[in-house]
Amino acid sequence: LRAAVILPADKACYLDLRVSHVPQHDWRLVVKANGEAIHDQLIDDALTTPQRGWASLQVDLSRFAGQKVLLEVLNQSNDARNETAYWKRLTIEER
Repeated sequence: LRAAVILPADKACYLDLRVSHVPQHDWRLVVKANGEAIHDQLIDDALTTPQRGWASLQVDLSRFAGQKVLLEVLNQSNDARNETAYWKRLTIEER
């Protein structure tokens, strides 16, 4: 997923995500801002099981306040086996 956004200058923002995976498999979530990886996390059973199957993640965007930013949210390969990503929520929220 990719979107160019202008973040407010007077408020800190974060990317709020709810993601999941195929049970007993995993994938790597990578978030980029203007081409720079600002978050990289494995989405797997260890992360999602305690959260009832959906990982709740927040990625801080405050250092980009007042800027136009190209955000990219990527499903990256981890071990090339059934790396299906499930997306439930993807929003920019203000603090």
